[in-house]
This record gives sequence, C-alpha cells and structure tokens, in this order.
Amino acid sequence: MIKQKRYIKAFQRHGATDEARARTLEEMDLRDSPVFRRMIVRGIFIPCPDDRYYLNVPLASVFQSGRQYFLRIFLLLLLILVIAFLSGMFLK
Repeated sequence: MIKQKRYIKAFQRHGATDEARARTLEEMDLRDSPVFRRMIVRGIFIPCPDDRYYLNVPLASVFQSGRQYFLRIFLLLLLILVIAFLSGMFLK
C-alpha cells in the first residue's frame, strides 16, 4: 500500500494526469516494479508510447477511497478482537 501511494503521489506531483503530460518513470525517479505493473493492469496508470505513463485520476480516487474503507474495517475488527480478549481476560 505504501508503494502504491508513493507512485500515485509522484504522478500527481509531476502533473502526469493526462496523455499530453505523460512522463517516464525515470523522470519521476521511480522504478518499474510488480506493484506498478499491477496498477497498470487495474487501469490506475495508462501506458503511452515511448515508455511514458499517466495517472487515471478518477480511477485513482476510487482506488484510494477503497483502500481507506478497507483500513477502517480492519481497524474496527482489530478493536473488537482486543475488546473481546480483554473482557475474556477479566471474566476469569
């Protein structure tokens, strides 16, 4: 998740948000990685000629909000487990 966020922020920072402003990974000091390739497959980054890419802004927003939702659910479940553990410990 941290790498995904780093890629998205780098593209936003460099303004690579449409085909006319697409950039290479080297221009943004990023590397090609399996994480980046998965994000291309999901449509978050769009490849252009000459190894340039740009950020699909609407899809990136949906992707980020989905991650935040997942994190909230995870933290809620973790809190429930901690409460259940502590209350079981005090009932003994």
